[in-house]
Amino acid sequence: MPRDPRTYSETGFYHVIVKGDGGMTLFDSDADRLTFLSILDFALGTFNVSLIAWCLMSNHVHILIEDPERQMSAFMQQVETSYARYFNISKGRKGSVFQGRFLSIPIMSEGQLLSCVFYIHDNPLKGMGIDPATYYWSSRREYVGVAERTSTALILEMLGGVKGFLEASEHRRFNTYFVKNGSRIPDDDVANAIRSAIGGIEPSTIRGLSKQDRADAIKKMRGIGLSVKQISRATGLGIRTIVRDARS
Repeated sequence: MPRDPRTYSETGFYHVIVKGDGGMTLFDSDADRLTFLSILDFALGTFNVSLIAWCLMSNHVHILIEDPERQMSAFMQQVETSYARYFNISKGRKGSVFQGRFLSIPIMSEGQLLSCVFYIHDNPLKGMGIDPATYYWSSRREYVGVAERTSTALILEMLGGVKGFLEASEHRRFNTYFVKNGSRIPDDDVANAIRSAIGGIEPSTIRGLSKQDRADAIKKMRGIGLSVKQISRATGLGIRTIVRDARS
């Protein structure tokens, strides 16, 4: 079947995610991570693309880019092809390294842009239980220190400088961003998806809402694609209650 065309963003910003084929580990060592960043640096110097945020996890990569001339596909092809060649040669293997084509999420607003930056930086906490402030392999350290490859000026200006960035991070002001690939919302993103659907309300407080407000909240959560089981685990509500309220 032909692939669906990519959705382009009028803002020029995109959240890009690449994953190891079949969940395969992409980075076995710091040497692998440094090689990937070197390849990324070269591509940034080749295309009119700016790097806004990034994070290297064990089996996937998040990057947030500004792409005013729609060079994203060529940019990512260079990055993926170069790293796959390095990876296969260095590991003595053959075959695919990355899983399918990369996922690109168009960023449509300033709020979504800010939320995406913090979402990317929070990945080590969600995925490995590591404090983002201590994780070396993300752009967070560039936002609070020296920018090496990341264009930090825009986000820092929007937040009022490093102090504003740190305050927003500490108080989790931007925690409504979530990734949706097709119809599925990953379990790690359920809490953020719920906050996004119902105006920032914490999932744990939904049980205390009035019957009508709770039903309205459940309808909104179901409306964005959250499953009954996901809602139940996040809110503590029983499955029968969720199904009944969603139909009311």
